[in-house]
Amino acid sequence: MSAQQQFGAAVLILGESHANAIARAIKAADETDFVAIDVRNRSSAASGGKIDFDSFAGYRPRHLVLAFGGTENNLVGLIETDPPFDLVCPPYENIKDGRTLVPFAAIEEILSRRLQSGLQRALEVRSHFDCPVHALAPPPPFWSFDQRTQVPNAFADLIEAGIAPPSVRRKLYSVLCDAMRKAYLEHGIEFVAAPPSSQDEKSFLLRSLWDKDPTHGNAAYGRCVLEHLREELNV
Repeated sequence: MSAQQQFGAAVLILGESHANAIARAIKAADETDFVAIDVRNRSSAASGGKIDFDSFAGYRPRHLVLAFGGTENNLVGLIETDPPFDLVCPPYENIKDGRTLVPFAAIEEILSRRLQSGLQRALEVRSHFDCPVHALAPPPPFWSFDQRTQVPNAFADLIEAGIAPPSVRRKLYSVLCDAMRKAYLEHGIEFVAAPPSSQDEKSFLLRSLWDKDPTHGNAAYGRCVLEHLREELNV
């Protein structure tokens, strides 16, 4: 369906890999209030850009939602490190035995720097719109990993080192979301947390909402996001 046909969509969600779960949910439910587009330019090497601006040309939504980056916490701590590390991150203050304690400020600085690339791409997209803008949190971390579970290709060669404990990954996710919230607010963009309905009692992504790998959500997760956005944006 063309941009002109979708002119009246209330909410336009533009982003990268995390936008795909939402797009699948929109298609399955035949939603008319939402449009979601993965704006990555598949021919960026030839075009010199990472964003396909033509993919959203002509849209004039009432609300814009940005879903860029969001895997920085996994780049830092999905795979077990040598030596294994932990951090104190209120309200998650328990430290696992035998792990090196890394200062919270150091992790915060690392993640704040890593998210800048996605932030800049988001701001490039935002510059094409004059409506209210929000930034969407990535999916929460997963609890456990088994032999049937795939990992993103970027981590395939490292998997033999093992997956970091869920308690550590949950802390990294919390630090990333706080860093994203602060970074986007500096540009007048409000941050929308992941939908509570997508998480178990310990704040991990429900197993039924995993995509092919546990760092991305599936169409059911996308449906949770749509319901959450409908409430947050009063659509």
